[in-house]
Amino acid sequence: MLEIILIIFLSKKIGQIAEEKKQSKALFKFMFVVLWILGEFIGAIIGLNLTKGLTVYLFALIGAALGAIISFAIVNNLKNMIIEECTVIDEKLIVYDKTHESLGTLTELEIGSKYSLYLNKDFGRFYQICLANGQIGFILKSSRYSKQI
Repeated sequence: MLEIILIIFLSKKIGQIAEEKKQSKALFKFMFVVLWILGEFIGAIIGLNLTKGLTVYLFALIGAALGAIISFAIVNNLKNMIIEECTVIDEKLIVYDKTHESLGTLTELEIGSKYSLYLNKDFGRFYQICLANGQIGFILKSSRYSKQI
């Protein structure tokens, strides 16, 4: 029973960490539970091969703990999928279709236009943005933008 409570508590914690990094909390909760059970199973098999009796359960718990540690290590090392709400400042902002200017302009944003800036991937000289209408485009990293407060 205590093990189930611990799994529930730790899966909520791993979900919070994933959510803070703008990642799917359900996916990482599922990964945590799978690694816990897999670690427990492998630990029990190792315990059966090395010892007999109550120490098998101890090996199973050690395996479960290792599964939990691996899950938290994975989630803690995720890159932040940072999304900033931004406003165009100074001059119009050109939004490109692709990550190269010659591949076409998607639109131009007027001063005061709002958009979301995604800093989670490296597109060379470009940032990926999401426009108010849901379209995805790219702006030059040298473009001036302002974080919305």
